[in-house]
Amino acid sequence: MVRSLILAVLLLAFPSPELSSEEQSPVQLLFEGYYKITIDGSHSGYVIQRYRLDRNKKEFESTYFIRTSEAAGNTAESLKATANQRFEPLAYEYTWASGPENSRQIDARFVGQTMMARTGEESIRLELPEGTFLSSFLSYLMLQSGLKKGLRLSYQTVLEESGSLAQGVARITGETELFGLKAFKVENRLIEEGKGESRFVSHITPEGVVLKNSSPERKIEFTLVAQAEEATRGFQLPTSTIETLFGSVPAGRTHPLASPIDQNLPEENPES
Repeated sequence: MVRSLILAVLLLAFPSPELSSEEQSPVQLLFEGYYKITIDGSHSGYVIQRYRLDRNKKEFESTYFIRTSEAAGNTAESLKATANQRFEPLAYEYTWASGPENSRQIDARFVGQTMMARTGEESIRLELPEGTFLSSFLSYLMLQSGLKKGLRLSYQTVLEESGSLAQGVARITGETELFGLKAFKVENRLIEEGKGESRFVSHITPEGVVLKNSSPERKIEFTLVAQAEEATRGFQLPTSTIETLFGSVPAGRTHPLASPIDQNLPEENPES
């Protein structure tokens, strides 16, 4: 259930980039932040999420790292996914581990509407319906439709964690304020073949940034925090793993909750 709720965060976490032709850095950081995971009110893990745009390659990149406590499964999970400027899937690498002897890895590449992937000794070949996106980029469907109360979006997505297809429906059911920011309430329903239905509630800004995501029935919440240590406090950061994935330990200051002063500071490693 924790992994399914993480997916719901990622479905709606991608802020809208500006694709101007002005002279800018070839790689633009679009979003970088930390989410605190709580289960029944108890701090149970964290998510590090980053989105970037490579202007030269005209590719979008989604990268995340997730760590949960022993009570929440003692898992470590990571993803690096890329899509072209039309958000058609290009590739992704996914890993999941719970202890040294229980792990899973998927390496997937896309040619046209065909996904070819390997997970251990198993090969996966999946023909994708036209318009299928990687789950990490699906919020663009809502952004392109215009975020407003009453918006209803049906979609098909590749679930990176399983290399399978799923269908979903997201509806904006209201407007509210959270952390001093305007937010839309989004009800999301996701159906994966053979695994049933999951329902989640998200609060997102007009730019598509998830402020909070929850499953009230399961008492699980993911909350964007202003500073990294709010999410990672009590956890030992696996620095080498995170640096290999991201290139450095993300500061997590490119989002609307970070103070203007923090957003202008140079990158530095957050405290564990």
